[in-house]
Amino acid sequence: MLLIPLRTDRRLASLPWVNITLIACNVLVFALQSFSEPQQWRGMLLNPLAPSVTQFLSYQFLHHDFFHLLSNMIFLWAFGNNVEDRLGKVGYLLFYLAGGTLAGIGHCLGEVAPVLGASGSVAAVTGAFLVLFPNTRTTILYWLLIFGVFEISSMLLIGFQIAQNLYMLLLSQESHYAYIAHLSGYGYGILVAWTLLWARLLRHEPYDLMGVYLHHKRRVAFTKMTHEGISPWEHIASDTPVPDAMSPSGSPSLEKNTQNQQIALLRSQVSHALEQHDLPQAARFYAQLLHISPKQIMSLQQQLDLANQLMTDSNHAAAANAYELYLNAYSGSQQRHQVNLLLGLIYTRYIKRHQRARELLLEAQRHHTDDNQKQFIKSLLAELPQTF
Repeated sequence: MLLIPLRTDRRLASLPWVNITLIACNVLVFALQSFSEPQQWRGMLLNPLAPSVTQFLSYQFLHHDFFHLLSNMIFLWAFGNNVEDRLGKVGYLLFYLAGGTLAGIGHCLGEVAPVLGASGSVAAVTGAFLVLFPNTRTTILYWLLIFGVFEISSMLLIGFQIAQNLYMLLLSQESHYAYIAHLSGYGYGILVAWTLLWARLLRHEPYDLMGVYLHHKRRVAFTKMTHEGISPWEHIASDTPVPDAMSPSGSPSLEKNTQNQQIALLRSQVSHALEQHDLPQAARFYAQLLHISPKQIMSLQQQLDLANQLMTDSNHAAAANAYELYLNAYSGSQQRHQVNLLLGLIYTRYIKRHQRARELLLEAQRHHTDDNQKQFIKSLLAELPQTF
């Protein structure tokens, strides 16, 4: 049975030009290989018995045949684009090359046969993808007498790949496949991605493996408190605290306790809907949350996704509130100029906050370089009433 990953359901924030360049370099080198004598490239293979420093880099771009190249590039395209999104352009390039180097070191420590191919580097990227996007769905093309497609959890798919490599390594006495290099790449990718999240060098998202772990930890604590007869809702604070209303005796009022329970419940419902990739439902819960407590804010990407969905649903008041919270909390975001434009559009055409709209649109105009968007901003500014 042949399984080919086609794409994931994680949207890209920018064009993955580093990943595209790496794929192009692999294809170009293979084309040069095809028109050259094999001995001309033999010195670029990684030889565990006498490895040179340059071989740890050069072997990553050589491939045995077209199908070896194709399989590596398919996996690199399917999983590398999103990893580049999270690590950034330079970070991703360094991570990729270091992953191939570490995979090569692992091969040298456990094997004596020369090795070539991008498999170790791709395994590193795939391992990082497992940590950063475990809950994404991957569309798979399969061939078993007939062709077809299906979706599978990325965690399950990559976990199966790692387990298969480990099983084949333990089973095989001799093999043409560099299982140790693959497993070294996987281990490197997983360790580096987890360390970046743990050390807060990489922004944590609710959907990454650390988020899954923390969510599980909260659920265990929730269950334990419930079994002990404690109401967890009375102890959960929101990310944006709401000052307690005090009764004359100095205790929180019953009404405020009820409101806090509603806030906690709605935040939980928003998070659960997002985990299920049900953005419309999450946006409906979030709109209810803002109605009760207008200062409630989610993580950066969640906040932007929810605001965009509310805009799509024509819930302009809630969308404006969500975008304003985003700008206040995440002023350094790369998406802030696009948010300025969207919020300026809402205030121009739907809510009629003309002065605020002008401020946002002028700010967006200063930073947008796309001609179409600049023209759109100009047309929105023309719709605003003139001030003297």
